[in-house]
Amino acid sequence: MLRHYARMDTTNRLAVSASEAAAMLSLSLRSIQNYIAVKKIPARKVGKRTLILVRDLEEFLHKDQPSPARERRA
Repeated sequence: MLRHYARMDTTNRLAVSASEAAAMLSLSLRSIQNYIAVKKIPARKVGKRTLILVRDLEEFLHKDQPSPARERRA
């Protein structure tokens, strides 16, 4: 099912779920959750869902990012 998200057209979408973001960036859901936890990817809770703005994902990609696991250990 995640492969479906990778092909999804996001040009008209403002936000995506964490699972969709993981598929779009070819990362695991856990990596996305770790980046959210260390505030490298801003996320918003809407009810039970975690939403990430597509523009925040684009900004994230334009920066070099260390592994989120290393930052959590510090």
